[in-house]
Amino acid sequence: MKTNFLLYILLLFYCIDLQGQSIQNVKATQHDKTIVITYDLVGLKSDQTATISLHCSEDGGKNWGTKLHFVTGDVGQNISAGYGKQIIWQVLDERERLTGSNISFEVRAMLSNSHKNTQLTLNESDSISFIDTISNIDIEMVFVKGGSFTMGCTDEQENDCDDSEKPAHEVTLSDFHIGKYEVTQKQWRTVMGDDPQELYFKDCDNCPVENVSWFEIQEFIKKLNQKTGKNYRLPTEAEWEFAARGGNKSKGYKYSGSNKIDEIAWYENNSQNRTQSVAKKKPNELGLYDMSGNVWEWCSDWIRLYSTENQVNPQGATSGTIRVLRGGGWGNPAEICSVCTRNGSNPDNRGIRSGFRLATSSLANFNIEMVFVKGGSFTMGCTDEQENDCKSNEKPVHKVTLSDFYIGKFEVTVAQFKKFIDETNYSTDAEKGGVSYFWTGTEWEKIAGINWKHDAQGKVRPQSDYDHPVIHISWNDALEYSRWLSRKTGKNYRLPTEAEWEYAARGGTQSIGYKYAGSNNIGEIAWYDDNSSGKTHTVMKKKANEIGIFDMSGNAWEWCSDWFDSYSNSKQHDPQGPSIGAGHVLRGGGWGSNAKICRVSFRYYSSPVFSGNNFSFRLVESL
Repeated sequence: MKTNFLLYILLLFYCIDLQGQSIQNVKATQHDKTIVITYDLVGLKSDQTATISLHCSEDGGKNWGTKLHFVTGDVGQNISAGYGKQIIWQVLDERERLTGSNISFEVRAMLSNSHKNTQLTLNESDSISFIDTISNIDIEMVFVKGGSFTMGCTDEQENDCDDSEKPAHEVTLSDFHIGKYEVTQKQWRTVMGDDPQELYFKDCDNCPVENVSWFEIQEFIKKLNQKTGKNYRLPTEAEWEFAARGGNKSKGYKYSGSNKIDEIAWYENNSQNRTQSVAKKKPNELGLYDMSGNVWEWCSDWIRLYSTENQVNPQGATSGTIRVLRGGGWGNPAEICSVCTRNGSNPDNRGIRSGFRLATSSLANFNIEMVFVKGGSFTMGCTDEQENDCKSNEKPVHKVTLSDFYIGKFEVTVAQFKKFIDETNYSTDAEKGGVSYFWTGTEWEKIAGINWKHDAQGKVRPQSDYDHPVIHISWNDALEYSRWLSRKTGKNYRLPTEAEWEYAARGGTQSIGYKYAGSNNIGEIAWYDDNSSGKTHTVMKKKANEIGIFDMSGNAWEWCSDWFDSYSNSKQHDPQGPSIGAGHVLRGGGWGSNAKICRVSFRYYSSPVFSGNNFSFRLVESL
């Protein structure tokens, strides 16, 4: 099996109920170099416990091995019933179990003379929930597959609907991630440095933060994004309701996860007139906690009346005086905690019943995930690990010192570039000229009518390919995309300098000295001529390099900001390249390149208007 499954997988689960007892709501996420599996163990008697074990299959569940040993948490003997049980598996200590091509896991519970199991199958075509551990923030995000749903007052609400929840209407949403829990006091303090000034229920690290205004939350998100390099935000009202209803797994509950509110919510009848620690009640169908009750949750939208029109990714009103709040709080009656109840407040207002949870757009939609690269010094060019493969333009080696920066975790995808096109009506150089270039394996062939909408063979790309790197991109096109994204986000996105690109590809301060970006075995980390089948592939399917960056060797060539020039042997600090030249630098090789070309020191260049079926880019963000 490819070892990259640790970094970009979705684990699907199937729950088997046996005589009233079962393992349910199994979820798995990658957390650094471990896999964290959570599950609910239900149906046991009050005096009964279970023995839990984790097993692995290399052939998709046809044959199961002995139990895995490098596991901790809610595993082993005397595990009592409950929600949110957790197994932590140290994968690297047991990697010999992962030699097959279809890895599955099985969680087993031995109850008296019976057992039941849940199978988890790795599927590399989808996204994964993730945990952001930068600066000990530990924000856990759950992947929500996009889909269509009826928003507003639906039948399960019976007579409890308010006029503001009508008319019910169809909404279609793209994929996104949403916080597994409401943001806690500890998380707020970690990001902001102190508790909110008006925090009421103090000294409860895992209680949701409250008494924070919509504007104060924007400051939290701004600082969080600076720390993590991600694009956290508040969910839209539609995203919030879709997630609260259970997304595509919805069972049509009145509240978020149940028709019995005491199972899933802290509200006026059970809250003891205060907030409670997150995740103490049962989660909903997606594994989300406290979307009914505990605290109201701010959304991004200005509130507006519903209409009967079908909507796609609605953002709310364009202006207003009231921002949306959802979910009800610890002091509200049951009917206020339903999945469709709407509320709102002036964004300046604070309340002891009001908090929030985070959202991000998914990889396939918009989110540009950035990796922090700590500045430092390195030797650039033809270094010893390159052996006899170096070209003359990689010499002489020279010392370079760089400042801190962020770089894209993956190459810009078709879906991300399409958003730019849809919003700006920009025409790429290939579209304006009516031609682009196709690499035949030996030469560039000019072909009319091919551009970013097409795959490596020139065929129109299906939507299933939208998480591949965008291709047929000129340097000019990449530059315009970076400018658009900077305007849209208020950040300073740009193309990497050649020095930044090589430093990041080598692993920065954590470099192990590999020949390629992340390994001396190119098949582990790159799509290139021997394994690509003549096309691009979904980003992040191969192993990452030392600092968690994907596809810096292979998949698609990447434009750099510099004009190409010969090296000198002088020491340099944050070099920008010459002021003019014959072409701009390209790095990393592509799906049609041989192994020598995919090395971390290999250099290439082309005209800023040239586009080809393996030319792409990734972004850098200045600090």
